[in-house]
Amino acid sequence: MIKYLNNCTELIKLIGEYSASGKLFAFMSRRVAELHPILAKTVERSCRVCLIENEEAYKNIESVTDLWKFLSANGADREARIIAIGGGAITDLSGFTASTYMRGIQCIYVPTTLLSMIDASIGGKTAINIDRIKNLAGTFHQPSEVLILPEFLKTLPQRELLSGFAEAIKHAILSGEKDFRSLKEITSNIKEINWEVFIKTNIEFKQRIVEADEKETSNIRAQLNFGHTFGHAIESLCNNPSNELQPVLHGEAVFAGMICELYLSALQNNGSTALVRDTLHSFSSFYKKIPIECKHYKQLIHLMTLDKKNRNKAIRYISIEYPGSFSLSRIDNENDIKESLDFYRETFV
Repeated sequence: MIKYLNNCTELIKLIGEYSASGKLFAFMSRRVAELHPILAKTVERSCRVCLIENEEAYKNIESVTDLWKFLSANGADREARIIAIGGGAITDLSGFTASTYMRGIQCIYVPTTLLSMIDASIGGKTAINIDRIKNLAGTFHQPSEVLILPEFLKTLPQRELLSGFAEAIKHAILSGEKDFRSLKEITSNIKEINWEVFIKTNIEFKQRIVEADEKETSNIRAQLNFGHTFGHAIESLCNNPSNELQPVLHGEAVFAGMICELYLSALQNNGSTALVRDTLHSFSSFYKKIPIECKHYKQLIHLMTLDKKNRNKAIRYISIEYPGSFSLSRIDNENDIKESLDFYRETFV
């Protein structure tokens, strides 16, 4: 159930009601607690709190083990509920913990970033990273409620905001020419966006896809992975300190992934590169170029072989012919991957 809240006072009231009705445990981003001290004090009064670093580096099995122990030590039983307050890493980690503790307890999401509001908190996917491989282990576990409060975006750094905006670009391309054109029009002044309407529109789009194929059994939901075959590989590559690259945010990597996959779509289908060039022209000013080099290609291809969409050892990606048209396609030639990465490196300025 999605609930749209008008202000933090409404959220504080709900947390009080939840805690009064049973055992409530809060997994809260430390950064959110620092930015919203009144909310943090309310949470501390209402339930047992575990503050978590809101970073992908903490989204691992060691953190899950610590959270299991925290719940057990504080008397959490199968009637207990977790309330997760933070960005996508927090909701992913909390949802995975909730789905596995005592074979599953309820979890309420309070997403605090644009990315988590329109993507990570919607759809019931949970995940943790294994050996720095993005979302290698996960479950399907729908939150009992998702509480959307656009007010959180006021304290969100611009870079984090644009990271979430990348998922909206994905939704618009998947939705069709009308929505893609509308998104391009509002980017001329991102500060004037009506975030309440923007968030609701993107949530409703994703919900329609999820409701048609909750557990990805018919490939309908797979379209939401557009940009992620390349994007997850780029994210894993850059966020591994041994590669001496600057860490990137999820949306930044996904935008790079969409550019690569749009070019690959044209390459494999002997089509026009007009859409990928239009996407670059319209949105590249929001993102810095990720400094991928040829020496990284082998590692990137290896990371792509670990993607969950793959079948029979073939790397698969979401191919886009035009906005609103997608297919789940396989990549049979590694040179096509390299050429797509070359296009990104040479065309993104």
